[in-house]
Amino acid sequence: MLPHADARAEGAEAPTGSTPAALPSRLHRFGAALLVAAILGLELRAVIGPYEDWPFTSAPMFARYQTPGDPLFELSFYVEDVEGVTMELDPLRHLDTGELGFRRHFFARYYGSTDPEHPSWHLPHDNRAKFEQRIAEWMKLVVAVYTRRAGHPPRRVWLEASKLEHGHVERRPLFEYVPSTARLRPLARVPGAAGQGGT
Repeated sequence: MLPHADARAEGAEAPTGSTPAALPSRLHRFGAALLVAAILGLELRAVIGPYEDWPFTSAPMFARYQTPGDPLFELSFYVEDVEGVTMELDPLRHLDTGELGFRRHFFARYYGSTDPEHPSWHLPHDNRAKFEQRIAEWMKLVVAVYTRRAGHPPRRVWLEASKLEHGHVERRPLFEYVPSTARLRPLARVPGAAGQGGT
């Protein structure tokens, strides 16, 4: 071994193109900390709220734990055509749009709880009157697209909720919209209706 080889090696310059690793700058560390704090803050806001909207979801089923015995709910639209035939609204057939997009648009923009403590509440300063106004706007939109595709408006459109619990289905009509009057009216539960039961 040559004398003083180690000393010369230590003093030698690093090969061209390589640089020693450096710690992230203060700015980069601050940016990373800010990103982590923002994500944790949004999660905390959703838990404490409870809020359930972007960047989370607009589906209540993801907001809270559901046991196998918990009731399931479904909203369905029905139309009565000019000949008096009643059928469930098929978004693809009647409106030329996909089922998933149809429902996501409805729940994100029009339907939602008016209770600020409910996970599906996402419209500030909401109340019953504003809720019914949104449902009327949605019905008008559905009727306009249906009319454009069918060539004539339906006689009426209505919204119905179904509740499945312990193998039993309870159906409850909610709102009806009649294009000829351009008015929305709440629907009362019909005692003894087919498929209906419970309290």
